[in-house]
Amino acid sequence: MPQTIYLSDLYANQIKLWRHNFTALPKELTRIILIRNKIDWIPDSWFDLPKLEYIGIDANQISFLSVTNLNPFYGNDSKLVHLNVSNNAISSLSTGAFSGLIHLKVLELQGNNINSIGAKVFHEIPELQHLDLRANRLQSITAQSSSSPFENLPKLQVLILMQQQASYKTTVVMYNAFKNLPSLRYLWLSGNSLTHFPHPALSQESFPSLLHLHLEDNNINSLSSFSKSAFPPTLEVLHEFLHRNVITNIQEGDLWLLSNLQELYFSQNKLSNATVHPDAFRNLTSLTTL
Repeated sequence: MPQTIYLSDLYANQIKLWRHNFTALPKELTRIILIRNKIDWIPDSWFDLPKLEYIGIDANQISFLSVTNLNPFYGNDSKLVHLNVSNNAISSLSTGAFSGLIHLKVLELQGNNINSIGAKVFHEIPELQHLDLRANRLQSITAQSSSSPFENLPKLQVLILMQQQASYKTTVVMYNAFKNLPSLRYLWLSGNSLTHFPHPALSQESFPSLLHLHLEDNNINSLSSFSKSAFPPTLEVLHEFLHRNVITNIQEGDLWLLSNLQELYFSQNKLSNATVHPDAFRNLTSLTTL
């Protein structure tokens, strides 16, 4: 293959990599598109391409992504900013696999079979802005070995955990799920099987940039918690989506501290006049849409 190629678009072919013989890629590549092929593994040094900015290997048959696969992109000389390995068969991720990707901004892992997030997998990726993990098998979002699944991601703005696979819907978001996500603006947990509002996870940390909290299409039956501080003043969410749940009541103090909330969506729940406290919305002084 010529070494002066900058873009390689091999979308929707029948490409497969053999263990004993595979084609080396041109060193000058900046973008490679291998979406919808039959690739089931990645040779350790295959992506040793110093100028590569985008990798698209969506809709293949890859089952594992390791530190050695991504090692060529570690360090300050790497140019990689967008990695798309969605819609494969990945079930596990190596500890620290992404931490060396110091320029990575977009990571797409949706549509795999990831069933847990080990310690320090999504940890200290300094430029990461968008992380998509929808349609995996994350039944529980919780820490492993005292390490939060999403930790020290200073520029992360979008975190998508919605619509896990049908038999593996998220049921629990633990208190230690998030740590130091100061730029998070959009958190998607919709389309799962949560039965309680994730108070512990949202009250343990400060989310000064959070604008949209998506919890629609779950099985949430109540907003109540053990303490009025469950919605702390530091939770600056402006748009909260709770429609299509099974919420039966709203107590006086459930929303007491959300004075910055502008939009609140409660359609298609199980509320009635008798189950909404008369003063439930009294302190929502910024509310414009209900």
